[in-house]
Amino acid sequence: MKHLIFTSSLLCIVFHLSAANSKDLIFNHENIAHQNTLHATTTNNYDIQKLDYEGKIYHKETWNDNNGKNVVLFTTKETTASSRYRSKELFVYHYVIKSGKVTLLRSVYDFIKDCDADIIMRFVRDSIAVTDLDKDGIKEITFAYRQTCASDVSAVGLKLLILGGGNKCIIRGSTIMNLTGSDKGKVTENTKKIDPSFYNYPSLFLKYANKAWKNAIASL
Repeated sequence: MKHLIFTSSLLCIVFHLSAANSKDLIFNHENIAHQNTLHATTTNNYDIQKLDYEGKIYHKETWNDNNGKNVVLFTTKETTASSRYRSKELFVYHYVIKSGKVTLLRSVYDFIKDCDADIIMRFVRDSIAVTDLDKDGIKEITFAYRQTCASDVSAVGLKLLILGGGNKCIIRGSTIMNLTGSDKGKVTENTKKIDPSFYNYPSLFLKYANKAWKNAIASL
C-alpha cells in the first residue's frame, strides 16, 4: 500500500455502531498527539520500550520495508470507576524507524466507557498478519478486534483494519452466537458493511480483507 498524503478521501471506512458508549478514533498525522519525530540512539537495536504508548502491550509486530524498520504495538487498558462501571481502551501504534529517527506513522484508538455489564474489547489474535499485497515495497498489517457492552448474547461488534504506509481501510460489522439448530454455539456473521473507498485500491485489497474477515470470525 503506497505511502500517500493523508486526507480523508484516502480512508476506507465501513460504519456500524455495535454498542452504546462505544466510539472509535483513527488518527492521522494532523491529529496524533505524539506526531513529532523522536530521535533514537540507534536504529538497528532500538529499544521498543522507549516508544510512546498507553496501556499494556498485548502483541507487537516488526518488519523492514522501503519505509524503514516498522514496529506496530497492540495495547489495551482497563479502568474501573466503581464496583459497577468499567471502561476498556484499545490502541494500535505504527512506528517507522529510519536514519536514527522514529516517526509515529499511524495510530488507532477505540474504547467502551462506563460499562455496567459484560465488556468485550479485545484483539482477534489470529487476524494479525503482515503482507505486501500490491508488491510495492510498503507492507501492510491487518488486524481485527471485537467490542461490546452487554448482559446477554447480543451481537458483538467486529472491526477489521488494514494499515499500510500511513493509510487505512476498515470493515465494520458484528457477529452473533447461534442459540439453536445445528450451528448452536457457533459464532457467525451478523452484519457487515464495506465502504466504497475500498475501491480506491486494487481489488486484491478487498478480496484479501473479505477473506481475513471470514477467517477472523472462524477463529472465534
